[in-house]
Amino acid sequence: STSSSSTSPSSSSTTPVVEKALSSIEIGTKPSKVEYQLGESLDVTGGIILAKYQDGTQDNIGITKEMVAVSDISTEGTKTVTVSYTYKGVTKTTSYEVTYKAKALQVSVVSFDKDT
Repeated sequence: STSSSSTSPSSSSTTPVVEKALSSIEIGTKPSKVEYQLGESLDVTGGIILAKYQDGTQDNIGITKEMVAVSDISTEGTKTVTVSYTYKGVTKTTSYEVTYKAKALQVSVVSFDKDT
């Protein structure tokens, strides 16, 4: 019979042994702190990324300071924090936004010089 050779169990059992490969990451939970005053350093506490793999599985991975990069935080405004995650040589990135604002105390420093 020729049908038994085409469905040999040895060939079908070796097929699923595919290296788990990273396909994408996304922000699962933003870090608890997303609003800062100028001069404060980025705090990623509580942040979690969702790493998705090509085999359909996914992992929750805590964000660490080593994983993030942020644009210039010495000025006010909305900043994009880029999060990178590497798994078996494959790096994927995602991002979230934080806001930097001037300290309220700086308002009192404004001088009211009038031209006379």
